[in-house]
Amino acid sequence: MASEWTTPEMIIAMSSVVIALCALGTSFWQGYTTRQHNKLSVKPSLNLGYSLSKHSSFIGIEIKNTGIGPLIIKNATISKGGKSFKISDGNFKELFPALCNEDFHFNLLSQNYWLLPGQGVWVVSTAGHQHNPELMHRMDYELQGVLIEVDFECIYQNKYSGRMHIS
Repeated sequence: MASEWTTPEMIIAMSSVVIALCALGTSFWQGYTTRQHNKLSVKPSLNLGYSLSKHSSFIGIEIKNTGIGPLIIKNATISKGGKSFKISDGNFKELFPALCNEDFHFNLLSQNYWLLPGQGVWVVSTAGHQHNPELMHRMDYELQGVLIEVDFECIYQNKYSGRMHIS
C-alpha cells in the first residue's frame, strides 16, 4: 500500500512548488543583478586636472566627469598653506593673491552641483596665457601646494571621493 506522500498527484504538486520557488528565487536574483548593472552603467568618474600648456585654450584646475553617469558634488574644498575653503565660498580666492585680477577666473561650485558625463568646470583658469606667457608662470607658481578634495555621489546616492595635490 502506497503512502499518501508518494502518490503521483502529491509528487506533481511538490515538484510544482519546488519549481515555483526556484523561479521566484531566480526572479529576485535577476532583479538584484539588474540593479547592480544599472548602478554601474551610470557611475560617474571624477577627474581633477591641472592643465598648464601653452597649447591649451585654458590653463588652471578643472573638475571633470569622465564617467558615464551624472556626478553630483556634495562637498568640495581647496586648501593651500594651512588655509582651507569650500569651493562654494568666494573667499577661496584669498589663496591666490597674485591671480586676483581680470586675467583669471574663479568658479564657485555649490553643494549638489551636477556635472553631466563629459562635462567639466574650471575652478581656477585663464585663457589669456596665449597672449601673455607671464600668466602661465604666475598660475604655475600660485597653484603649487594646492590640495583639492571632492566628495560626490551618483544618482543612486553611492558616495565617492577624489583628491588632487599639486606639487
